[in-house]
Amino acid sequence: MILRTGATHLLTELHNELAKRTLALWNSCCDRSYTHYVPWMSCLPRPDESMIDHPALSAHYQPGALVNSDEQLQEINDYLRLPQADRIAFDIFKNLDQDQAQHPIAQTTVEDGITEIFAQAKQSVVESDPLFRNLFDLLVHVVIPLRAAESKMNESLDLARGAVFISFYLPLDEWEIKLGLAHEFGHQALMILNSADTLIRSDISAPVFSGVRLIDRPAVQSLHAATALAFMSLFSRTQNDDIGRERTRALVTQLQKTLASLRKNCVMTEVGEGILEDYQRLCNES
Repeated sequence: MILRTGATHLLTELHNELAKRTLALWNSCCDRSYTHYVPWMSCLPRPDESMIDHPALSAHYQPGALVNSDEQLQEINDYLRLPQADRIAFDIFKNLDQDQAQHPIAQTTVEDGITEIFAQAKQSVVESDPLFRNLFDLLVHVVIPLRAAESKMNESLDLARGAVFISFYLPLDEWEIKLGLAHEFGHQALMILNSADTLIRSDISAPVFSGVRLIDRPAVQSLHAATALAFMSLFSRTQNDDIGRERTRALVTQLQKTLASLRKNCVMTEVGEGILEDYQRLCNES
């Protein structure tokens, strides 16, 4: 369903249709004629909200790439300060400490060392499995370096679908960046599937163990945690070194616990059940 044969075709079709519909809805709501989808359009205007045309709404991002242009980083930061983007900013700020939860959201400049280690990490992830290779640059429209890097927080948001926010904290750790990219790719894939199916029939706010935060979280968030763990495992199990084997063991253990809690506390749709079966098969094979 999400990891098996045919997932590439399914996710590609759903992604393209969702991008097309979101663009059409944005243009209809705002009486505009933008020509292509950008992640900021997922944050649709409130009723009677006056929209400001901004260069970020017509930006052309290099698919799957890290934004490292000072000018484009400034453009993103300027857009995220606008009232029409305040829900995106809030979703980021709510996971940061109070002294970190402020603008600018993106770094204002990116050092060459970050660009290089990102490129190496992405190449390693993309080469590890056909799903990453076929879909990373489609589902991930843009990677944005967070200013509050010391937070060690990475983010994918329904209100900015296709944008991945990454913390490049010091000392730079290529393994953590690789896992972060695999983790966020998983969120992007699940958001696409969730656009076409509720995945969970029962109460999506019911408490379910999350193997990422190691606490009970709302069911839909724990399904996202399972997805992040699955995609990190999908990557790490291909790395034939001690770190890879150790990480895979830990990730699979937490994924098993999350799957058990989801099965105990949730009723899944047919598609949702197929996703859990995929993740269980991954655990069995890892």
